[in-house]
Amino acid sequence: MDLSSFMAAQFPVQPLYLGSTLEPLPEPAADSLFAHRFILAADGVWRQIRTPWLSALYPICTSEKRLPFAPLVQEIRIILSLPQIFDIVAGFARIAGHYQDHEVHQDLFIDHRGSITPGPLDHGDKSHIEYRRNSPPGALFLDLHSHGILHSYFSSTDDRDDQNDLKVAVVVGDLQQSNPTFHIRTCLQYGIFLGGTQCYTVAA
Repeated sequence: MDLSSFMAAQFPVQPLYLGSTLEPLPEPAADSLFAHRFILAADGVWRQIRTPWLSALYPICTSEKRLPFAPLVQEIRIILSLPQIFDIVAGFARIAGHYQDHEVHQDLFIDHRGSITPGPLDHGDKSHIEYRRNSPPGALFLDLHSHGILHSYFSSTDDRDDQNDLKVAVVVGDLQQSNPTFHIRTCLQYGIFLGGTQCYTVAA
């Protein structure tokens, strides 16, 4: 396979011509949990993704000029509801509360059946942590890390770490309080983040 054919297979592109409708995204390959394609739409380049936890259609590069393609509407669907994710965050906050003097981190992975498996708990120092991605079978779904007794927020380091990931990211802080705080966002690769600015509290 030459380079051009390889790139076309890895990064498929579909023009959505005026008057046409978007066909369903093909199922992932038998040995993969991930399918995607780029779509040329009226306002630029969009991306469509399917994983065990996510179905998404969203713009990644917009054009100020209208292009000769059909329009699209953004759709983001996550397999778990926010209350379900908040329950997972509360469980992580209880664990992280035992390590208020340093950051801790844990990944959760999901397989094609929707079964969630936690990765190892990683320990850092007061302001930094090195992630281990020795993942169990499945796709990365949820990335949780703590800020100890500091407030929860996504730092510029988090932005750099998350810019190429496909996941839901959570940072938990104020662990010395009875109701720790956390921020949550969906990371869609290419430096695209949805949410992340609203602060929530973990229910006691």
